[in-house]
Amino acid sequence: MLSLIPPNPTIASSYHIPIQFRKHKRDWVRTIFVGVLFDLGLVCINGTQFLIWFLFGWWSGCRGALYEKGIAWTKAAFGVLCIVMCQWFAPTNFVITTEGMDESKLFIRDEQTGEVKGLQLPEKLVFMANHQIYLDWWYLWALTYFMNAHNSVLIILKKSLKWIPVMGWGMQFFRFIFLARSWTSDKIALGKHLTRAGKEAQKHNKPFTMMIFPEGTLVSPDTRPLSKKYADKMGF
Repeated sequence: MLSLIPPNPTIASSYHIPIQFRKHKRDWVRTIFVGVLFDLGLVCINGTQFLIWFLFGWWSGCRGALYEKGIAWTKAAFGVLCIVMCQWFAPTNFVITTEGMDESKLFIRDEQTGEVKGLQLPEKLVFMANHQIYLDWWYLWALTYFMNAHNSVLIILKKSLKWIPVMGWGMQFFRFIFLARSWTSDKIALGKHLTRAGKEAQKHNKPFTMMIFPEGTLVSPDTRPLSKKYADKMGF
């Protein structure tokens, strides 16, 4: 759900404790059930994508109107899956802060309860996240549901994710932009994909929601040495 209420200080303070030292009890039955249900959802969505490709895509060069609408439907279905998983297994409040904006124009409220039930953000926008958690993209996608734009998400992400079974194939159907994280090899492909996506959104006057993670990699004991090595090499 959406919320304008500041987070509970007691709960918020627990996030300062390293994960390995937090007190929690793992429910293995629940964990397995969550994994099975989410994977089943992914398989159903990806299977539908292959069916759409077989029926409408291969003979049209994946450009036909029916193919585009079908893939957009599967993209929306994944957004709904994100919402369902959160609601059932990890109920979450979105705390949205604004600066210099008229909140009455940003939030859609229920006339009777006053609860925020939707967002009025520009149809074409870019989300930039600092990628401090593994699932920030998940919550951003769930947020687009409240904008009614969960079928128009475009993510720029690292190329190594492209061939992950099922999920990677699905992202290719979504036409996500995969980068090798080398400007020499990425600049032409990035320009080509962004130009095509922008023109399509403009031509058909449809929402365009792009997510980009400039910092790219989470800071961890595994990634910090790589970052230091690169910084030393570049003289930072």
